[in-house]
Amino acid sequence: MSTVTNYKTNTSPDNKSEKKSVKKYKILAGIGLAVVIIIALIFLNRQYLSLYYANIKYNDFKVGDKLYAKNWLVNETSKYGSYNLHLYRKIRPLDNSSSSNKPAIIQSRFSISSDSLCKYKTACIGNYTGSEILEAKLGQEYYPMIFFSITTNKKALIKEEESYSNQLPFGYVYDDGPFYVVMIEVTHHELHQFRKLSK
Repeated sequence: MSTVTNYKTNTSPDNKSEKKSVKKYKILAGIGLAVVIIIALIFLNRQYLSLYYANIKYNDFKVGDKLYAKNWLVNETSKYGSYNLHLYRKIRPLDNSSSSNKPAIIQSRFSISSDSLCKYKTACIGNYTGSEILEAKLGQEYYPMIFFSITTNKKALIKEEESYSNQLPFGYVYDDGPFYVVMIEVTHHELHQFRKLSK
């Protein structure tokens, strides 16, 4: 009588354990890589993340709310005279290139005159219309900052002379849109005292 031999796939316990170990290793390696990527992204974008957090935590303005200049901008002066609250505008390259490292926003030639605010006895600079985190030029460097877009108090709006700080970069134009102010320079609260203007 002939003997029939049955051949079966080798599924010994050792092979099963080895396959499970490889699968487990791949899963752990994938999780480890994901964690490293997340940590790297947080490290590289920590400045933006802190600004997003600050905007969420401290910005309780609603569209249409009045914005007021802080006391030091209105009532304090320097050896050069009174302070003005600078207004910023978005800029874009003429060729609409998105690969440039230039700032998205710069100080414009327009500002809010603190003398005018004192004259009219109000620190109101305009109304809040929104917030954005944008890169602005400070000296030779570019820094992300929280800006509020506003509709301005035209009674206090003045145009200043062109200077290094408000000069439009070569190859750029102003983008259509509103004026902006730096978040830390404004408040919810009206002032009750104003400095006397020199005659």
